[in-house]
Amino acid sequence: MAETMLPVLVGSSVVALALQSRVLYLVVTGLGCYALLNGAMVGFEGPAENAFVFGMALAGLVVKLYNYMYLIEPDKLQRKTAGDAVLSDDCRVGKLHEASSSPNLVAKALRVRSTLWDAFELVISSRGIGWKFELRGLFQASDVPTSRLGFAFEQAWGAFWRFVVMDVVRQMLMTTHLAGLHPLLGPLDYPFWTKVALGALLCQWVRWKMELPYRVASAAGVLIGWGRASEWPPIFNSWSNAWTIRRFWSHSWHQNLRMQTEPPTTWLIDDVMKAKRGSYLSRYGRVCGIFFMAFLIHGYGRILTGGSPWIDFCIFMMQPVLIFTEDAFKGMVSRSGIVSTEHWSATYAGYAWVLIVESLVMAFWMDELVRKGMFREPVFGLTLVEHFRSCEALKFA
Repeated sequence: MAETMLPVLVGSSVVALALQSRVLYLVVTGLGCYALLNGAMVGFEGPAENAFVFGMALAGLVVKLYNYMYLIEPDKLQRKTAGDAVLSDDCRVGKLHEASSSPNLVAKALRVRSTLWDAFELVISSRGIGWKFELRGLFQASDVPTSRLGFAFEQAWGAFWRFVVMDVVRQMLMTTHLAGLHPLLGPLDYPFWTKVALGALLCQWVRWKMELPYRVASAAGVLIGWGRASEWPPIFNSWSNAWTIRRFWSHSWHQNLRMQTEPPTTWLIDDVMKAKRGSYLSRYGRVCGIFFMAFLIHGYGRILTGGSPWIDFCIFMMQPVLIFTEDAFKGMVSRSGIVSTEHWSATYAGYAWVLIVESLVMAFWMDELVRKGMFREPVFGLTLVEHFRSCEALKFA
């Protein structure tokens, strides 16, 4: 089964990154290729949505490891700061004081432990927070509680009420054809404006589905001292930042795949094609490259569901075309002098444009998963509504 390869790949990559061994890099490279091929041939046992998520996680992990081993400079695979007074701070960057380089078994044990821990954090990191290669322009919360307990409570409460809303919405959808109870109906089978509404709902659903585990992890992490609140920035930003397609992806939607998509694209555009910074090839080549890498990762997840990656190719490669068209239209309007692109009317027109386009895109993208019963399974296998219903039934039985 494909699932069995994930812990093997994680464990081997942790050792390889800790030792920085080229031989082990080749071993991890082979394991990554084998894991992907094995997953595509053997498949995934479970609901289609779980297969899709697992496939994206596996493909994303393999690409990220390849970036670490071959594209990101080794000196950047280090933490941004290191304390020089506290031993635990030194351990966190995989280094000890010069005095610790003496043949001391305790010092050596600490060095090995800290290096392995650093490597493990590299493997599970999605945005490189706290490392020298940390992604630029990460979203920041407007008001972060100063106390650990306050931050943890805010994150836990946010996860809880989102879960309750999703649970109620799922129960409501289970009473409609949208729940996949009718095998022929999905979001694309409804009238145009219903498609838009369902697509908008699915956008919010995916957003919250990704936020839930992250909020729980951030609350627990800060409570146990695994990073400060500022080191757990939000995954998504406000919808108010998305008045263009470009801004939808760069200022509102999640940034969790940038570590996978940016290094190969930068290598291709800067090192292979030698594109001049600011040129059309550099600007739009990066956009195309990033969305193509996103297609590869999502497309592999689609393969594990038994679906066609052609859906994901159309979705993601459509985005550069939309962004280019949008930029050209904005430039034409700006040159004409009819209305400023900074005017409030242009901003609200942009909101409507993004809402309609990306909602339709999401409806098309998620249609297959909805048909396969995406809403039949409780959110993360948990449900409060069904529990309360069963309690009420027992009370009046």
